[in-house]
Amino acid sequence: MRARPELKESRLGFLGFSQAGWVVPNASQRSTADFIVLIGPAIKWREQGFYYMQQRLAVEGAEPSEITAAIARERVAYSQRLTPQTVMQPCSSRCTRDDFERRNALSDARQDIAAQHVLVMVMVMVMVMVMVMVLMGAKDLNVSSKETNILSPCLQMLFINSFIIIGIN
Repeated sequence: MRARPELKESRLGFLGFSQAGWVVPNASQRSTADFIVLIGPAIKWREQGFYYMQQRLAVEGAEPSEITAAIARERVAYSQRLTPQTVMQPCSSRCTRDDFERRNALSDARQDIAAQHVLVMVMVMVMVMVMVMVLMGAKDLNVSSKETNILSPCLQMLFINSFIIIGIN
């Protein structure tokens, strides 16, 4: 995009919601961005699903022990159904929502975030001058702000101009 004459002087960056939490760290390793904005970013597909299940069951009135047992059963089923081998299988014809979920089932942005940290360390602690903002809802039913907050120390080490805001309803 930067090669296009009409965009040459523009600031280009990433704006991502929810599942962009594991897409943007990967994409930002492949191109230069002037800014990154993530709203309600998920870090791990699998944990996002379990978090959502916990929230849904709680809203439905399930007891904490029932929720714990249901998540434990789902963890076992998930591990059996979505192995590294099944995740890598191509779509049989036209990709469906099930294919999308299967192909992303093991997505985990922590590896890409760590890779960026190593890259910065190799560059002799040259700080990246990219503005990064992460907004999280305190009562998000789909993404755990607690898990996403693990980004905070990495962002502060990687990017001088970074901040995370949790608690927006």
